[in-house]
Amino acid sequence: MLALIIALLLGMPTCASEDSTNCAWIASEQGNGAGASFVDIDGTAYYFGGAR
Repeated sequence: MLALIIALLLGMPTCASEDSTNCAWIASEQGNGAGASFVDIDGTAYYFGGAR
């Protein structure tokens, strides 16, 4: 949820895949629904909760 809030505040789109850049990956809604959410900014991922 925190990743989604940050993405919205920064105006970032959701990631098309886990290796996308400048986007937000919302783990509970994307992929297999498990894992950690993150925001990727210029190739650096900032993780929020869950397993990485």
